Amino acid sequence: MIETYEFPVLEKPVYVDGQVLKDYKAIVRDDNNKPLAVVSQDYKLIPHKDVVETTTMLLDAKIGRGNYKANHVLTQDGARLFSEYKFSENVEIRDCDFVQPGVRVTNSYDGSIRIFVELIGMRQVCSNGLTIPGWVTKAKRKHMGEIDIEGLEPLIGGALDQLEVYYDVMREAAKTPVAYKEAEELIEGNKLGKKYKELALVNLNEQKLDQLTMWDVYNALTYATTHLEPKGRTYEGERRAELMAVQGLGTKR
Repeated sequence: MIETYEFPVLEKPVYVDGQVLKDYKAIVRDDNNKPLAVVSQDYKLIPHKDVVETTTMLLDAKIGRGNYKANHVLTQDGARLFSEYKFSENVEIRDCDFVQPGVRVTNSYDGSIRIFVELIGMRQVCSNGLTIPGWVTKAKRKHMGEIDIEGLEPLIGGALDQLEVYYDVMREAAKTPVAYKEAEELIEGNKLGKKYKELALVNLNEQKLDQLTMWDVYNALTYATTHLEPKGRTYEGERRAELMAVQGLGTKR
């Protein structure tokens, strides 16, 4: 069975008033002739299929086949790909509180997203989505110049090399005490919308913990981003909210 990300794409000339625009080209789906983007001639097309197959090959070698599960999300009629690979390993952050780590790899045909590799995690207590931007390797490559698919290997390798740092940041956050008043201020001062903050505060109160930590504040915010269901919710919107949730909450290293 052909996966949805495997649809073929072509580069075609762009015409204006019957004249070819020499500096631009169109990226078009070959299966339905739907245009995905108009990009510069310098843009190097990297098929989603190549990104997925290369990532799979690298993870098979580094993590082991069968030791992760893949999920592929396409948006914008297939122009943007978000591939999440969750590892079978569960890592204990504190007593009875585990995170399932993984990597997210992105690619696009419309130039909106760079080839991008980042560490992610799923908290096993309530399956909130987790990321710790700024503390892990977020390797980026634009589709310009001589970039090719071989560039993915050092990006993924660099991210995997940061796994222990990733765990240490979460464990340090779980040991960093926060007064309830400070926790409220951190949530109120976050860039998330009002409804997200309200749900985060409700979740924080429902935890009924004797001593709050930065980990608890962080998880209250990510709980809100994964449980609130606003109109028009999209995968990309969830990821933006997820990143905003942790702004200002990183443990200093």
